Amino acid sequence: MTNVNVCIKSKFFPVDLYFYQHGDANNAPEKIRKALAFIKEGNDRDRFWKNDEGALARIIFCAMVKDTFKKESYEDDYLFYCKQLYGFYIGFEPVNDDTDRLDININDQTILLKEELYTFEEFIKQDFTNYNEF
Repeated sequence: MTNVNVCIKSKFFPVDLYFYQHGDANNAPEKIRKALAFIKEGNDRDRFWKNDEGALARIIFCAMVKDTFKKESYEDDYLFYCKQLYGFYIGFEPVNDDTDRLDININDQTILLKEELYTFEEFIKQDFTNYNEF
């Protein structure tokens, strides 16, 4: 069982924003890579990568949770969806300080994964499909 704190940093946020994933965290880098790469080059990329921190944070969180929902049953029930997201957390402090972190600095356009620092452009060119460092 692997866990990760994804820290979103921006000079426009009063504090760091944390997304926590409990279990199966080794898939988080690839999901985040795909989310960043999905944003088209050009105006969309400039808008989301540089000028809309809130939207970029939402896109990243949605990428982290998208495989969580069971496709065979979509009930119109708020509690049903909340229960599906049981292993995730959004907050202003990391969950369990000893949990691995992936830091996303929106202003610097960098991602720190373990000890390796990537630019957004470098990160989307990687393949984290078999990542198992958490």
